[in-house]
Amino acid sequence: MTIVDDQGKLFGFINLFDLLLLIVIVIVGTFGVIKVVKRYTVKQQMEYYTLEVRAINLDEAIVSSLKKGDVFRHANGASFGIIIDHPTAQPTQVYVTTPQGTLVARTQPKLKDVNFKMVVQVPAGSKEIKYGNQTFKTGATGFLETYLSKYTILVISIKPFVATESFPNPFLVTPVAETKPIETKEVTIPADGQKKNP
Repeated sequence: MTIVDDQGKLFGFINLFDLLLLIVIVIVGTFGVIKVVKRYTVKQQMEYYTLEVRAINLDEAIVSSLKKGDVFRHANGASFGIIIDHPTAQPTQVYVTTPQGTLVARTQPKLKDVNFKMVVQVPAGSKEIKYGNQTFKTGATGFLETYLSKYTILVISIKPFVATESFPNPFLVTPVAETKPIETKEVTIPADGQKKNP
C-alpha cells in the first residue's frame, strides 16, 4: 500500500490538498475560538492612577456640571475615570501685554478653571494612559467627555492610585442602591363636633 496513490489521495482516503486545507481551517477556527473565549471569559487586569486635572476656560453654567462621582467614558462606553473629590473653581488667568510691553496675569471675569482629582483605569502593563486617541502625560492638554459635556483639560500630575480602607478604589466599590422614601397618606379624623360625610 502506497502513502499517496495515483489519484493524489493520502492512504487512498483523502486528497492531499484537501487535507492541507482542512488543517488550515482547523488552526484558524481554533485561534478564533480561543480569542472569543478569552475576550468574554477572562477579566482583563487593570492598573489605577490618580490624575490631578484642571478643566480650563469653562463658562459658569458648565462649572456646576462637574461633580464628585462623575464618570468619564471611552467611546465604546467603558469607564475611563471617576472624579474622586469635589471640584474647586477659580477665575481663569489670562496674560495681557500692558502698554509698557510687560506681560501681566489678569483674571478673566466670565470664565473659570476647575481643579479636580480623578482615578483612571488602564490595562495592566500599559506604558500609557490613553483616552480615545490621546495620551495623557503630566503637562499635556486634551479633552474629557461625559454624556452631557466635553471639557478641555490640562493634566497637572499623575500618580499611582493606592487604595486604603478609608478610601477604596471607586472602580471596585459597588454603588449604594438608591431607595425612594415611603409615601404616606395623611388621613384626617373629624373632631367630635363636626359632621361626618355620609
